[in-house]
Amino acid sequence: IVFELSFVSNVLLEIYNIKGQKVTTLINNPFEAGSHKVIWNAIDQSSGVYLLRFNTAETNETKKLILLK
Repeated sequence: IVFELSFVSNVLLEIYNIKGQKVTTLINNPFEAGSHKVIWNAIDQSSGVYLLRFNTAETNETKKLILLK
């Protein structure tokens, strides 16, 4: 998961299943401005559709992810 920040901000990345249940919190830490990469180790998850919640001081986004094994 790649994201870019224009200034220092706390970043919250959470993964939810299609039922809206939180699967995991990937990060909840401050990050410097610039490009960043986070890896979701989904070895214990089944294939399917997941939602990525991305929150910073400047944006709140939800993206659909498809996990194929």
